[in-house]
Amino acid sequence: KVLCGTVAAIAFNFVLLVWTGSVKGYLAFHIYLNAVLLPQYNEGHGLLKLIGNAFHAATSDLGGLLLLGLIVTALAAVARRRPALPWREILIALGVGSMLIRGLYIHGLSYIYVALTMPLLLLHLLPAGLPRQRGLLLVLCCILMARLIVGGAKEDQLLADRRIPETTEFAQLAQKLTDPGDRILAYSFQ
Repeated sequence: KVLCGTVAAIAFNFVLLVWTGSVKGYLAFHIYLNAVLLPQYNEGHGLLKLIGNAFHAATSDLGGLLLLGLIVTALAAVARRRPALPWREILIALGVGSMLIRGLYIHGLSYIYVALTMPLLLLHLLPAGLPRQRGLLLVLCCILMARLIVGGAKEDQLLADRRIPETTEFAQLAQKLTDPGDRILAYSFQ
């Protein structure tokens, strides 16, 4: 199931890339730019550097530590139910950790959302005959859903700060220097 799901996800992403973007552009941006050009201007993106970035993002403040504790607790509780190697939980932890390689409050909103859903993993650990505990967990789920829908103060400010402008100085310069339909290469994280 995992292999089929992985192949399906890769195929879906590839079709979406071909349909909406450019395979050559993707390779140029993600392979050539990250592997060849950017290391000349920064410290590079080696495996240890990326792991260090993720660890620093998860432990740099109290909020990050609480989210990390929530994730570890939920995954450990689920993993204890199986006697074999908890490979699913390990893959989930690696996937969630990979969301932190660029920081918690810059590109990490998806990490925060995933961390807030982790208590839902504990739902199936409760015995079926305990309505009081299920009620408390239902309240917790409602609080988490409200948090996911409403967001937080930092998220509102982040979204306001990173709103895509209708025009920029670069866009105005490109309009003056190019004809309509000309292809240009723009490199921007924004």
